[in-house]
Amino acid sequence: MIDYTGLHCPACQQPFRETDDIVVCPECGAPHHRECFAKTGRCAMADKHGTPDDWSHQEHPRQVSLTKECPRCHAMNEEEALFCKECGQSLHYYSKTADGNPASSAHHTPPSGQSPFPGQTPPAGSSNTSVPFDPLGGVSPNEQFDGVSAANLAKAVQTNIRYYLLVFARIKTSGRSRFNFAAFFFGGAWYLFRKQYLLGTIFLLINLALTTGTVLMQTLYVLPLLHSLDPNIATNFSFYNINQLVPKIMELGGIQTFLCILPLIFYAARFALRMIMGAKANRLYLHRCVRVVKDAVDYTGFASPEEKIQKKGGVNTLLITILMTVYIVVYFLMHYLPR
Repeated sequence: MIDYTGLHCPACQQPFRETDDIVVCPECGAPHHRECFAKTGRCAMADKHGTPDDWSHQEHPRQVSLTKECPRCHAMNEEEALFCKECGQSLHYYSKTADGNPASSAHHTPPSGQSPFPGQTPPAGSSNTSVPFDPLGGVSPNEQFDGVSAANLAKAVQTNIRYYLLVFARIKTSGRSRFNFAAFFFGGAWYLFRKQYLLGTIFLLINLALTTGTVLMQTLYVLPLLHSLDPNIATNFSFYNINQLVPKIMELGGIQTFLCILPLIFYAARFALRMIMGAKANRLYLHRCVRVVKDAVDYTGFASPEEKIQKKGGVNTLLITILMTVYIVVYFLMHYLPR
């Protein structure tokens, strides 16, 4: 169902409210108050039907009500906003009091007798009140990253903002990043989770090719060959029997020796790939977030830049849930079903 709240009725020029009874023209789609349409018995834009000026060909900016006050910078935001449009402060915990007024979350008084600085001495001159949580980790909302403010980058990141904004600031000031262990351990799945779909797909395919090559070489060539040389050798590459395997492999010589150690080369390549993914992850993610914001600013469609950033940024939890489910099912089929 289309939400026309904030748009204007072409008959009376009044903005639609959430509770209004609205009908639309069957030809151009222009929304009207039901009573306005009933008065004339036709679309208020009937004379423009079939022309470039009819309702379906026009841009219709919404007149939104700004009801959420940011607890950090006190800027007013839309009711559906998740982050402040000015400073990037999370509005997830925004609430209203019983009388309908916004409940400020800028300051919270700690329980009686409890220090807001546990294990620390309060700063000189400070009172016994807590310090507002800074979602940007001390980075100025107006600090620029390749022409994009930190506040807008926060809107693109959406989750774990403090970590990434601090890393982005470190990259900008010192040229050094931090190793991303999530990207190292989860590989291409982390990139997909952060909506870097092309990079994630490439890394997953490369890792899949190396893994498949390792399994095929071990199963179809290396293990049968070693078993034929000495059936008493436990035909796998565990550290326990590596001292028995190495002499046998070296005695083969030529292409056979190379094929036997090829699975180890594949293992090393997979490890190197994960090191690259972990080392480059934060830089690549910074470029991704900057691109999301710039594309949203240049976007000329119906959605506002904030809506575009919110849609393109953040994480894709559903995709990762599906991938993990498929992985668990495949792993179970390969290891636990009778052969």
